[in-house]
Amino acid sequence: MRLQNIMAMGKVIGQYSEKNKTFYKKVQKSKHFCWKYHAWGIDILAMEQLLRLGCERVQVTETDNQKVTVAAMNDYKKYGVINNLGSGHQVFLNETHFKGSDDSRQVTMFDGEA
Repeated sequence: MRLQNIMAMGKVIGQYSEKNKTFYKKVQKSKHFCWKYHAWGIDILAMEQLLRLGCERVQVTETDNQKVTVAAMNDYKKYGVINNLGSGHQVFLNETHFKGSDDSRQVTMFDGEA
């Protein structure tokens, strides 16, 4: 399966799978989690690109502990908070909108729906 790199501020922030319509983001929670909103953020320009590509899901893998959670892109649009906290404008979605790795919405990069 071919993954497309998604860039923000000159860096790859994750990969998008057209087949699974999922954006895969690997992050270190201690460094990348937004404690102000208890949320995961996506660069606003990257999010606009993902929406144009037809992205339906965001899957976050925490590299600290390998925890995997998934949220609907529609939740980012509906409940997301836009702010610039020093790393450019991002859309932050509270972690309560993410489902855990045992949820049926989890998507793997290789098999489609898990």
